[in-house]
Amino acid sequence: MSEALAAQVAELSRQLNEQRVELDRTHKDVTSSWLVLCGALVLFMQTGFAMLETGVVSKQNVISVMFKNILDSSVTAVTFWLVGYAFAYGKDWRGFIGTDHFGSINLVTEVRNAAWFFKWTFAGASATIVSGAVCERIRIRSYMAFTFWMGTAIYPVVAHWCWGGGFLSYDREGNGGDYTFAENGVLDFAGSGVVHLVGGVAALTGAASLGPRLGRFEPGPSGQLKEFEGHNMTLVLLGAGVLVFGWFGFNCGSVLEVENNGHIISLVAVNTTIAFSVGCVSGLGISLLFDGRFELSIVINCMLAALVSVNASVDFLQQWAVAIVAFVGAGVFFAFRTLLRRLRIDDPLEASAVHGAAGAWGLLAAGIFCTDENVRPEYDPGMPPHTINNACSNGTQFGVQVVGVVCIIVWTGFMSMLAWGSMQLMGVLRVPVEWEEIGMDALEHGATAFGVRDPTVGLMLETGGMHHGTNLYEHDRWLRAKSGGPYTAHQVAAAAAAGIDISEHGPRAVDLSGKSNTGAWARSGDTAASSPHKTFQNFPTHGDVHIQQLPQQQPVVIGHQHQQQQQPQQQQPLQQQHQQQHLPQQQHPAGGGMLQLRPQQLPTNSWSPRGQVSSPVFPGHPGPGQHMGGYPHQTHL
Repeated sequence: MSEALAAQVAELSRQLNEQRVELDRTHKDVTSSWLVLCGALVLFMQTGFAMLETGVVSKQNVISVMFKNILDSSVTAVTFWLVGYAFAYGKDWRGFIGTDHFGSINLVTEVRNAAWFFKWTFAGASATIVSGAVCERIRIRSYMAFTFWMGTAIYPVVAHWCWGGGFLSYDREGNGGDYTFAENGVLDFAGSGVVHLVGGVAALTGAASLGPRLGRFEPGPSGQLKEFEGHNMTLVLLGAGVLVFGWFGFNCGSVLEVENNGHIISLVAVNTTIAFSVGCVSGLGISLLFDGRFELSIVINCMLAALVSVNASVDFLQQWAVAIVAFVGAGVFFAFRTLLRRLRIDDPLEASAVHGAAGAWGLLAAGIFCTDENVRPEYDPGMPPHTINNACSNGTQFGVQVVGVVCIIVWTGFMSMLAWGSMQLMGVLRVPVEWEEIGMDALEHGATAFGVRDPTVGLMLETGGMHHGTNLYEHDRWLRAKSGGPYTAHQVAAAAAAGIDISEHGPRAVDLSGKSNTGAWARSGDTAASSPHKTFQNFPTHGDVHIQQLPQQQPVVIGHQHQQQQQPQQQQPLQQQHQQQHLPQQQHPAGGGMLQLRPQQLPTNSWSPRGQVSSPVFPGHPGPGQHMGGYPHQTHL
């Protein structure tokens, strides 16, 4: 009887051990899947950053911005694999840096590999913040070098301080007990300091080292700012939406362990929702109060700044505290944005204000709103406190947060300036003025984001989809020249078409007589005048484009002539007009020179600015001499 009972007990024990092993396996599988899923959401934020930055910059630098976002993920992956993970999460050395797992070796468990993937996406996000502050004037090679430097020496060290057992960490495993600064360490749940403050400070130093973009500030002591509108605000909004979507993986994934932590994950999700909502509403009020209008860029940046602000404490704050932190974060962003503009620091995406200033506020807010009862779940969510202390109630925790902010700013600022300054001394940091004016898509990447086929100067030629035309006023990549200052040939021509003479050398004209309507223009690399003192008279043509000076003429009124004036009684036949190769002339406001576009003879009844053609090929459209409406400088033919 006793032997049978012992056998049953042994069998039950065996089954219990098997269930325990299976449960442990399930726990590891769920945790690994959770980290990979949340890491993928954070990685998808790179797409959001790319869309946001692309919409803000000019169309001449779209490829350059997208290229830098690809570099951020790729370069940081290589550096994080080789040394970044070791420096950040290796065995602690005197509370400063990690010393093992170089090449990410000995990550033997699937949970560790999943954690590596999740933590790498944070390193990539921090590097991407820099891209928006230095865009449109930094050399791609220099940006690659800085991204490598940031993924190797800047971000991993700060991550070790706060998350890897360094002197600002909670001594979770006893690795850095002798060097831990305070019992709780710095409270930074999802990276207000480690990710965003690091990226923001690096972005600020980069923008200051590069200087403002051409024409961003008026010359002279006043230095009045000139607004540069982005080329596509739709992309800006879509990018912001992708960032908010990815932020849920950013914050919820920072819980790390899924088991017994469902209530913490749900709390983080609710607090994240409240944060971006309050930030958006705050942006509406700030925009209306200070700008007198609802400005989309301010609303979006306030929303993002609110999310950055709550990252440090999103796992333990109550909802009312989240709303306060988010509201103040939006205000901190706008105040720092205003300060940068007064200091004439050009940050195109205002990344240093969104991530740097709001990140610093987020760290401080964690020390202000934490309590002794709710601060512990950050370190071991779902588990009871290991020890009880009163660091929050007696103010010690706030002091620790201040030390964390100072240490991060000093380290990141010093290491960033070391890189920016070195490249600046070598003369490889910023592109030449001519490159910046033309755009880096064409010069550094040899392509354009908005490809054009069969370009023709002046008019949009549409021939039933068989050929492709273009417009001088939209596509300025092909025709570039200096004209008495910073203005290009395109700018002079476009301004003249609008009735504004910005040339210091009198009226100009573009003469395409005898040239093919569908032939390619001379590229900017072949025809751009290298000296700012060159004028259209000595502008090289290479047989494609001739630029001449026109004499002063009497005003000629053009435009919607059926509304402005009656046509002459005797209209010249359409064929005769084509033979004379005469197109409308636009008067300058002072009655001076004219902008005259002269393409070669066009076939009769073959085209119109809106595609309204009367011919056997296009029956039923208006015939010769009838008004073909649409463009601001059209006329009867």
